Amino acid sequence: MNRLAFLDVDGTLAHPERSLEGPPSSYACVDHASGRCVAYASQRTIGLLAALGTAGVRVIPTTSRSAEQLTRMTLFTERPAVAIVSAGVQVLVDGAPDGDWHDIVRARASSAAAPDDIIAGLADHPARRVTRREGLLVVLAYDDEVAAAADGAQARARAAECGWVAQTDGRRTYLLPTGITKAAAAAHVASVYGPAPTWAAGDSALDLELLSWADDAWVPAGSWAASVAAPGVDVTEARGPAAAEEMCERLLLAPMDSR
Repeated sequence: MNRLAFLDVDGTLAHPERSLEGPPSSYACVDHASGRCVAYASQRTIGLLAALGTAGVRVIPTTSRSAEQLTRMTLFTERPAVAIVSAGVQVLVDGAPDGDWHDIVRARASSAAAPDDIIAGLADHPARRVTRREGLLVVLAYDDEVAAAADGAQARARAAECGWVAQTDGRRTYLLPTGITKAAAAAHVASVYGPAPTWAAGDSALDLELLSWADDAWVPAGSWAASVAAPGVDVTEARGPAAAEEMCERLLLAPMDSR
């Protein structure tokens, strides 16, 4: 493989119905949950992702989804050989956890408070739902973005007290021990599969460090990440599913010796 592409999934490659630019029937449903479709992608995006693999690009889904949530998706025609899930908590190699990264995560988490202590220290909020992914990523979900933003300040303060970091993205706030990030996991993967040019794409606060770390990075127009994109991070011309196509096309055409 000549390039490593660390691609966020939700909001970057796949989108909810509200973000579609036409009727849902004109897109492929790539994820079902609770009896309904929760993520769509264009057939062109699916085809481009498959083409990238044959063009010498190792596509590495880099997502806040859990391993189970990523596995049930039909976005990829073949299971990616490497994936980063739960915002960096786990690196999967052929579907199994990478033991070396697992040990690194355990060591970093050992100097921070336990997840249960983080959750117990949050004041009650009537609209909050709490889940954990891969045992370590704490996800606070709300009915709307207003509630998430209002409660996010408390979560960030609590996290800072305990050696954790909290980031709000839309209707969810994600909490992780300091040092466990998508970018850190990507650097570990690159150390194993490199040296090779690195490319990243993402749309949210969870992706900013990854976008800055990669050799080349793009964000979808209209996304939160686009509003705060650092110099050197390209913003697509298109939005939504069309932006996913644009990013995959540009990666497919990028020179093999991209910086």
